[in-house]
Amino acid sequence: MDKELLEKIETLHNNEEHYSIIELVYSIDESERDYDVISLLARALNNTQNYDEALDHLMYIREDGIDDPLWHFRVGYSYFYKNEKDTAKQYLYKTIELMDGHKNIEILESSKRLYTLCFEDDDNGINFLKRTELFWKWFEENEEYISSMLQNNHDDLINFVSSGVKIISDNISFNITKNYKFIFTVDGKNYLFYLIPKIISSMPYKLREKWTFLPYLPSSEGINFSIEVQNKKIYMQEVFIKIEFDAENDKFDLIFYNSELNNLDREEAYNIFFIMMENSIGEGLSRIYIRYVDISNTKLYNMITLTELEEYMKKILQFYRKELITEPIKQYFSYTFEPKNTDMPRYDIIAGITSYYETINDYYSENVHDIVEISKCGARALFLSYTYDDENDNDDIRREILNERYEIQNRLEKEVLGHSGNEIGIVVGRAIGIYNIYIDLIVYDEDEFIKRAKILLAEYDRNFYISKLRKYSEIKNIFDY
Repeated sequence: MDKELLEKIETLHNNEEHYSIIELVYSIDESERDYDVISLLARALNNTQNYDEALDHLMYIREDGIDDPLWHFRVGYSYFYKNEKDTAKQYLYKTIELMDGHKNIEILESSKRLYTLCFEDDDNGINFLKRTELFWKWFEENEEYISSMLQNNHDDLINFVSSGVKIISDNISFNITKNYKFIFTVDGKNYLFYLIPKIISSMPYKLREKWTFLPYLPSSEGINFSIEVQNKKIYMQEVFIKIEFDAENDKFDLIFYNSELNNLDREEAYNIFFIMMENSIGEGLSRIYIRYVDISNTKLYNMITLTELEEYMKKILQFYRKELITEPIKQYFSYTFEPKNTDMPRYDIIAGITSYYETINDYYSENVHDIVEISKCGARALFLSYTYDDENDNDDIRREILNERYEIQNRLEKEVLGHSGNEIGIVVGRAIGIYNIYIDLIVYDEDEFIKRAKILLAEYDRNFYISKLRKYSEIKNIFDY
């Protein structure tokens, strides 16, 4: 490619003058358009939403591009935005393979993001409420057999029960004990903290006399048990913890030490420690209160044992007159932003509150993992928004706006989402921007939610919009559904 032409195209691209790139390339005689020129033309066509035209040019240079990750990325990009996601998967997966060791991190991250989004809404048309209903039906039908396998230590118990749990998701783990205790485990999949409680609340009453179902690993209440690592047992009492408490944010930062863990690879040592900690204080408390963990090369002054950690945390919270929260879904964080001058949704936010802080961070960093996993379970992470007029610097008008926001949210929770056991979703956060109000939701049946919400929101003289809780998702007027 002519160096001067390349520089001109890149300058136009950086200035987002994609139509100018298209005009420039089309002004060049076809015989003079080489592989690089056609590739950059396809990029510009993709950026102007001319996906079919981009594919025509990319397929023309297919033989030269077959080992080029950028060629695969641009083809995958075209198919993704044509909503032909099964085809897009193939090209994006190949891009990731070919990008191994490649310096273009931005393209690699974009490929991974689009590849993950290819699985969005990949729920076979079965929403989370229906999946939950089918799971409990399966469990009731097989309860007698499960009990028999449990009491007889049947080797195939876990595999059999897994076949039932997979009705909801392939990514849910669990433990079963002989006293008929069924414990779901989150295993670092934070989105499950917002889904599994719904499964538990939907448990049929006739099972409750015999079975106890828990949404995540409970505390071991200071019991000193061990975990085997490389043929060596590490006991809870042999793991030492130094603790710092952030009273402003109600968070604990930990430094741990254990001679056996210190001999492991650093990443492995962290993984083992987290497993031990979550089995000791429970997955709920771990998520709510543990902010930061580090490892020490030596035993430090004033360290306590892992078996003492939970009791210590409770005493500290009591000392500071803090309420002990045991359910992650009930813990809320406030946040503030500096509004940006852009039309991008949520960039006008001034302040907000959330019980699921990853969704806020993920929105701006374009991390889509959690919301795609939620979607694959048949649920949806969404936000509802509406514009308000606050041009007049009037306290009474501002108070009316805030009162209306609280009213809409409260009515959504009571009249649309429903009550415990019968809910079709939950509110996980809210925010106010310079121009918009936002209400963040996880809904278990999207169609039913929209049907109910439209009836309620029609009472207000506003346009309400709904979008998936991720950047660049389509935003639709809820009354257009």
